[in-house]
Amino acid sequence: DAKRWYSSLLRHGGTDGRRDDLAAVAHRFRIGPHAVELVRPERRDSPLTAFLQERGPGPYAATLTTDAGWGTDNFDFMLEGVPTLVANQEEANYLVNYHASSDTFDKVDLPQLKKHVAEAATVVFAIANASERLGPRLNRAQIEQALRENHLDEQLKIFGIWKEWQSGKRGRKQ
Repeated sequence: DAKRWYSSLLRHGGTDGRRDDLAAVAHRFRIGPHAVELVRPERRDSPLTAFLQERGPGPYAATLTTDAGWGTDNFDFMLEGVPTLVANQEEANYLVNYHASSDTFDKVDLPQLKKHVAEAATVVFAIANASERLGPRLNRAQIEQALRENHLDEQLKIFGIWKEWQSGKRGRKQ
């Protein structure tokens, strides 16, 4: 639940309110001179409901998960038991240009980039001001459990990395 997540990370409960223009209930969190506002339609015929149905899933529909995935630049941090975050975003032209010679500035979607920067800044600010660490560093047994729960062991076997994990050549030793 996003409200609980923001409350925990920002160490304040925010304020309840209304957005009459959207026929929605709102919850607002102040972050310095800025604010994050979570809104929920009150009825099926509200302007917000119509907008969300027309737009479909978007960058501000945040879902927090504890799953993991292969193929990210921070995968080896995960194998070391370090808590990591990965944005599950619309890929657009991202994968076809990923670390390729075609990965040039003219392919940047500037409106999307600005949204991603705002989201990243909000998350970093919240983590930096949190009273507790993002999460504990996992030991080897906990890492292996997470690999199996997320079926990453199967992916590591396909890519030939599982033997490196099992032998201790890759990942946390203890």
